[in-house]
Amino acid sequence: MRKLLFFGLFISLVVSLAACNFQTEETLNEAELRAIHAMLQEANVGITAFVYDGTFTDYLAFEAQGSGVLYKEDGGYLYALTNYHVVNPRHFNHAEYYVQMRHQDEPILGELVAFDADLDLAVIRFKVDHNYYHLVNISTRVEDVLQVGEFVLSFGKPDDAEYFQGEYLGMVSIDAVNFDVVHHSTNVVSGHSGGALTDIHGNLVGINTWSSADNEGLAVSIHLIYDFLASNDLLP
Repeated sequence: MRKLLFFGLFISLVVSLAACNFQTEETLNEAELRAIHAMLQEANVGITAFVYDGTFTDYLAFEAQGSGVLYKEDGGYLYALTNYHVVNPRHFNHAEYYVQMRHQDEPILGELVAFDADLDLAVIRFKVDHNYYHLVNISTRVEDVLQVGEFVLSFGKPDDAEYFQGEYLGMVSIDAVNFDVVHHSTNVVSGHSGGALTDIHGNLVGINTWSSADNEGLAVSIHLIYDFLASNDLLP
C-alpha cells in the first residue's frame, strides 16, 4: 500500500561519512548542512490536484496532495518533478493542479506536461513572478552512483521546515513495480510523495514514492527519472 511520503526533524550535528560503510574523507560541518538545507527548501513545492469525474456534471471526485521538486526553468515556466499518483491517483481525465511555493502566499495554477503511470512520475509546470526558488541538480548522480551507507536527505512540501536524514541501503525489488527502487533508512511522514531524495550536497538521487513495511523509504531512482525526462524532451 502506497503511503504519501516524507520530511522530518533537522538535527544540528557534524556529519562524517567515514563513520558509515561508504568511505570518504569528506566532512560537512553544521553550517554547511544548514546551507544545503536552506537551499533545498527553496526547491520543494507542495502540489494539490483537484480531480473531476469527467462526466456531464464533472463534479469534484476527490482532492490529492503531495510534494514536488523544482529542477528546470524555461521560458518563464518552472518545472517540478512529482509522482503520478499525486496528480492523478485514480486515472481520471480531468484535473486542476495547484503548486504551493515557500515564498508564495497563494497557490499557483499549474499544468501537467508529462507523466508515466508505470514509473509513477509526472512533471508539472507553472509561471511565477519572483526568483525565490532553487533548481535541484538532476545530472550529477546519474553516473556517480550511490554507495551503500552513503548519507541521503529526504525533503517534502514547503510548509514543513525540516528534513529526514538517513543512509542509502541499496536497490530492491517491490511488488508494486517491475523495476528496482532505491531503499533508504529515513523515516516516513505522511503527505510527502513526490518529494526529493538527495545526497548531502543536494544533488537529486530519487523521488520518494513508497514506504517499506518498517517505514523506511523507497524511491524512483535518478536513472529512471533522467530517462523519463529525456524521452519527454524535458531535461534542463
